[in-house]
Amino acid sequence: MTSTIEERLHIPRYVVLSLLAAFVIMAIFALIASQNPDGLERMFETIGVESAEGGFLGFGEGIVADILTMAVGMVIVFALIIILMYLLRYFKGR
Repeated sequence: MTSTIEERLHIPRYVVLSLLAAFVIMAIFALIASQNPDGLERMFETIGVESAEGGFLGFGEGIVADILTMAVGMVIVFALIIILMYLLRYFKGR
């Protein structure tokens, strides 16, 4: 039983469409997110700890940086889920 790499690494269309829909929803929520600090941020302000300059992953501050950071996080989580799926499929076949 031989299978090509394309057959083994095929990602269904509905998965890609779901990922794109999640990205659009994430971008919309980034636009309407509250600028008020949450509990963790408030606690850091109370004890006098400064937040990191430049934002997460060095994208800076602002809405574009927030969307880029969320997109990177989404891709990382998606990649981990795909790797887990293939590992489960591999070990299930043994």
